[in-house]
Amino acid sequence: TVIRKLEASGAIILGTLNLDEFAAGGTGVNAWYGRCKNPLDRRRITGGSSSGSAAAVSAEFCLATIGSDAGGSIRIPAAFCGVHGLKPSYGRVSGFGAVPRTWSMDCIGPLASNTEDLGIVLEIISGHDTLDPSSQSNSDFTWARFDRGEPPRIGFLAGNRSDDEYFHHYEQVLESLKQAGYPLIHKSLDKLDVYTEYHQRIVKSEAAAFHRAVLERKDSNASPETQGFLRPGMQIPAIDYLQAQTQRDSLLNEFLNQVLNDIDVLVLPVSYEEAPIYETNGAKDVETINKEFARASIFTRFVNFLGLPAVSLPSGVGASGMPTAVQLIARPFDELSMLNIALAMEAVFFPANEH
Repeated sequence: TVIRKLEASGAIILGTLNLDEFAAGGTGVNAWYGRCKNPLDRRRITGGSSSGSAAAVSAEFCLATIGSDAGGSIRIPAAFCGVHGLKPSYGRVSGFGAVPRTWSMDCIGPLASNTEDLGIVLEIISGHDTLDPSSQSNSDFTWARFDRGEPPRIGFLAGNRSDDEYFHHYEQVLESLKQAGYPLIHKSLDKLDVYTEYHQRIVKSEAAAFHRAVLERKDSNASPETQGFLRPGMQIPAIDYLQAQTQRDSLLNEFLNQVLNDIDVLVLPVSYEEAPIYETNGAKDVETINKEFARASIFTRFVNFLGLPAVSLPSGVGASGMPTAVQLIARPFDELSMLNIALAMEAVFFPANEH
């Protein structure tokens, strides 16, 4: 459906892009098509799973690309490659025709070199689709700039992580927003571990169910890394999966009332690190790779569990010379306000429109 809408709008489809096999990974390494290299430093990974989508925009092959996000798979590659990435509200964009990693949390969204282009593409690909049962009736989106009249209220996470270089950069971002006149309101994510645990139950169960035929074949040609991501889902009891699903609405309402109640967006790091050098992620066992990916996506997975929209945008350059990024998280279906705030923040982070 997304491709059909793009073609109907006059978009020129250039081709397909690399990604982690079955979207089950976060490195951009595909056993069949090789490693997707970061255009800003080819020694480094792009992140995943929408690796090629971020790399193509970063390398200026195209104005925009399409990726999917089940737990950070648009936002993390966007952050690592220095581009913008949008994970829409669940149900905003039809997933019909795409192979999901998790049908109840996966979202298709755009990556681009700026916020304006994200809004333009989202307007094209959003809208109700009878072919997708998860598509919402109120999912149409019209992109437009608007003047808020006053600085948006920014929620932020405070923590005693002075030893963490990336978190130190996050604090510098907050200080720059404060100096620009943005009201900052402290927020706590007391149930982050709960959100993450439930997210993992759901994504692992649904991914294993969708790819069950592949996993049960004795001659399966799925890579060991991919099988290592998928097989644990076959061991999750149905009662645990159902518990996670039935808690989503109540936890979302609690989040809206306690975290997003008096702010316009929550600003968080996308990851705890800049794009790692590939050698530090290669030739490792599946368990080690899983642990590293879990750390990289600690602030992205809960957004999918709660069905919220989020946008990743570059916020500076780290000690390694690679981009750093933050993500803005908003209330469901409030992408217009969120993207306009992101647009204003671009001017704070890059006053001379430098990228």
